[in-house]
Amino acid sequence: SLVGSEMCIRDSIKREKQNGRRGLELSFKAGIEDKMIKKLQVNGWWWSKTNACWCNLDTSGNRKYAESFKEYAGMHLAVVLM
Repeated sequence: SLVGSEMCIRDSIKREKQNGRRGLELSFKAGIEDKMIKKLQVNGWWWSKTNACWCNLDTSGNRKYAESFKEYAGMHLAVVLM
């Protein structure tokens, strides 16, 4: 059984997921060059080992940057709740 503080934490986590921020997940079928990895990192993207993709917040600037990789075969961009 949960005590009061544990219930509050559990409920606040549920609310965060329901009102969660949107994020971007960028993935490539083939590996990418070290140069591109550095560019992603410099532009605020981080690697998610769990999801095996590059992640960032969903902003118009980040979407535009991610879409600049369309020329790479197997590039996939997804909008997700964080």
